[in-house]
Amino acid sequence: MADVGCPPVVGGKVYIKWGDKRLEASGSATLRTGKVRRDAKATNSGRLVMTEEATVQTWEMDLWDICGADPMELWEARAHVNVTIVAESTGKRYLWTDAAVYGEPSLDLTSGIITGISMATDQFSMA
Repeated sequence: MADVGCPPVVGGKVYIKWGDKRLEASGSATLRTGKVRRDAKATNSGRLVMTEEATVQTWEMDLWDICGADPMELWEARAHVNVTIVAESTGKRYLWTDAAVYGEPSLDLTSGIITGISMATDQFSMA
């Protein structure tokens, strides 16, 4: 029997709000929201050792250059950028406050899709 309190919607429509602009995403939208990265290693005798290091929260996704909302304007903003990733189908909002824009953008002229733009922040939250 299905859990009626748990809606079966995952994924779905995703877009980015930045100021008064709406940037359209394409393909996968990957958010890394942990504040720590963990790694399992082994000593020379084979004993398990766990390491941790602090990390910033990041996202990466492909963006469309359509409807007057050029993702390269986001790229040019460089730092101190506030962006909301809206997962419309699930009703979730992911807030990237005072974020930095990084990566290596690449424009596919045949599709209009820009890849290689990512953001990082140490002030991630959900609304």
